Amino acid sequence: MDIAWTVGRTQFFNPLSRLTFSPEAGHSTVLYKGAADAVTGVLGGQVQMFFGDIGGVLALVREGTLRALAVSSETRNAFLPDVPTMMESGVPDYVVLTYIGVVAPAGTPQDIVVKLNSAINASLASPQLAAAFAKLGAEVRPAPPQAFAAFLAAETQKWSQVARTANIKLE
Repeated sequence: MDIAWTVGRTQFFNPLSRLTFSPEAGHSTVLYKGAADAVTGVLGGQVQMFFGDIGGVLALVREGTLRALAVSSETRNAFLPDVPTMMESGVPDYVVLTYIGVVAPAGTPQDIVVKLNSAINASLASPQLAAAFAKLGAEVRPAPPQAFAAFLAAETQKWSQVARTANIKLE
């Protein structure tokens, strides 16, 4: 059976995440202009699955309009603890994350980086900000600059390998 599925955005990670999701398995991808159109496609029966950010569908999942099948993180999401990961669902090594981070220009003095990081992490610890992020389905993970740099390096390596395997070239 051919399954039509969609992603909410045509950003870089979504086309590459399709490549890690067994394109030879007979899936058809339908691209929409944005997550709202993609969700409408699922609700209207034009596509059977949607890959997108939890924040865009969390309310619909909680009210029972949509059913969450899996999350693409390494661990279950705190906002949907009963929803398995893709790996728990039988898709090996499938981890696709969306994230927001703060960067500064190369060469920014270390003392400035430390001050910025400290202020950002302090604001992320505020209950008001945590509650605002929770409403969006976002998990807050304050970290030192070195941890975010290591994460970005690992993501770059991972997606570079996916692009090489798929023979994707920059134009």
